[in-house]
Amino acid sequence: MGIHRTATALVITVLLGSPEASGGEVGKLTLAGTDPAIHRLRMPPKGSVLCGVFEGKVPCEDCNKTKVALTLHWDAKDHFPTRYLLERVGVGKGDERHVSQGVWKRTLGSPYGKGPVIRLGPEAPEGFRDFLMVGEDILLILDGKGRPRVGDATYSFTLSRTGPSKVK
Repeated sequence: MGIHRTATALVITVLLGSPEASGGEVGKLTLAGTDPAIHRLRMPPKGSVLCGVFEGKVPCEDCNKTKVALTLHWDAKDHFPTRYLLERVGVGKGDERHVSQGVWKRTLGSPYGKGPVIRLGPEAPEGFRDFLMVGEDILLILDGKGRPRVGDATYSFTLSRTGPSKVK
């Protein structure tokens, strides 16, 4: 299945060929198989390097669980945030992969923790825009008021580092 791209006000460099810039909801891909387009989206844009990959399973209202993967890239020289890729799969609800991409920024602190807050652009889906860093390896998903979201006995709103790099 191909990827449908939509333009947004926050345009990022993807370097997949043409178009060079796209953003927002990229499209839906089935979970089965590895789509080469998704693999290319996970690669850092020109001048950027991998900052980190974080994954977890969060509660879902109308499916078994939602698998979440957040890939962050930053500038190779000054570590300024460049691009993110957010992948979500609603397990038991068609198992389709929903992909969003855009720019991200890092702010200092939150009323609920001393770590930096990772903020994804407005093209990211509600409920998956703000993340509080706990150390270098854990991201807590924050609600619209900047509070950590609370999971249930089976799943939490926590993403763990699975990629090799460290966020500074």
